[in-house]
Amino acid sequence: YASAGTRGTDFAPLAAAVLGEATKSQARLRSLPPRQLVRILGAMGKLLCKDRASLMLLAAEAERKASAMTTSEVGAAAWSTAALQLRSPELMQALGARLKVLSA
Repeated sequence: YASAGTRGTDFAPLAAAVLGEATKSQARLRSLPPRQLVRILGAMGKLLCKDRASLMLLAAEAERKASAMTTSEVGAAAWSTAALQLRSPELMQALGARLKVLSA
């Protein structure tokens, strides 16, 4: 945090590092539990991250793991997708299907 030079200023270097670590390899991305994926997406949403390619990788993985998400994780993933203006109909469909199961 301090060495990235973000204290009191811009969190972009820190966000880039977190996103880079999460998407470094397919194996690493697949090993992230749904809760971690949603937290990373949420943090990127709050920072309005612009790295579309990495965000779409996270969204695709969140879609793959949507069936294991809790209600709050589904809501957070939906919020993040909207905040980041990601166009991922597949993720939204998966989140909608999960909500139907959770509300039944």
